[in-house]
Amino acid sequence: MLMSYTINGSTVVDPPDVEGVPDSILSIDVTGVEHRDLEADADNTVLAEILGPGAVMTGIGWDVTITTQGDSWLSESVVYFDGSDQDLAGLFLAPGVGEEFSGTGIYSSGGIIDLSDNAIPNIPVLADETLYLQFFESFDDNVSAADSVYGPTSTYDIAGIGIIGSLSGDALPVPTLSTIGLIALLTSLVGVGIFLLRR
Repeated sequence: MLMSYTINGSTVVDPPDVEGVPDSILSIDVTGVEHRDLEADADNTVLAEILGPGAVMTGIGWDVTITTQGDSWLSESVVYFDGSDQDLAGLFLAPGVGEEFSGTGIYSSGGIIDLSDNAIPNIPVLADETLYLQFFESFDDNVSAADSVYGPTSTYDIAGIGIIGSLSGDALPVPTLSTIGLIALLTSLVGVGIFLLRR
């Protein structure tokens, strides 16, 4: 069955493939983590997760609750996943895409989303064996203060190949995007830029 999804602001229809099937998964608790300022600002929270030598991120899943502060919108909370080069070729993810209002939102991927099935390159770790997650806002309503925060038991699941300290050494099921509806999987700041035009 053909899938439709949104990437870099465009609707794409494409059949799934079988590349990048993970053999391990790492669940990262982000409870209490804040989204503060624009991408690359020194005030942003960056988590560094050691995946191990030669590890590759092949998929992403999430079960998160996001609460905005002040006039910030739920759609503006973005997470950037990449290796230490931070070359903007990694994964930009906005769980609350389309939610252009303030408040609390609960978002779930319904499982692991395979990157290669969605025209997104897998993300290898580099010499430091570390994957970095930067939490930022696509529009900064509260300068140098939190625009949004994660509620209790919020997690991102990093699926991949060769991840040390993973929750499972067994192959994991990889559901298609049709199981979760519209999401934003963005691979460049051009995609994130569509959020910046809203005001």
